[in-house]
Amino acid sequence: MNRDLLSAKELRLEDVGARLPNKKKVKAPKKKHSSKRKKKKRSRNIFELRKKYREEGKLGVWYRRIYLRSKLWKEVIRPRILERDSHMCVHCGCPHNLSVHHRCYHLAVLKGNRDNELETICRECHYKKHFD
Repeated sequence: MNRDLLSAKELRLEDVGARLPNKKKVKAPKKKHSSKRKKKKRSRNIFELRKKYREEGKLGVWYRRIYLRSKLWKEVIRPRILERDSHMCVHCGCPHNLSVHHRCYHLAVLKGNRDNELETICRECHYKKHFD
């Protein structure tokens, strides 16, 4: 009768995964995490995304979140305009707190084909341009 009790105890301990003498611990299989989000594939062409945002009436969101963070803007267009204007504000000549201002937002300007619609201005002049 003791043997029957012992074997029942062994079975219970094995089910829990406890260590028995002279026996290996039973490992439960690893669960796959279904809660992990799958990364969405991003479109590499920012101007394809512009069409989508335009249809939704959210061009301002596209401009701030996508265009101004793009490599085209950061590494190509903005440095070219700053270099053209000698890293100085075109209105007051200040060399600090510079930004590149879009006079218009036509597609040719956003793609960097019409540089005459872009100008380097300081923070103060930029504020005056928008709010005065």
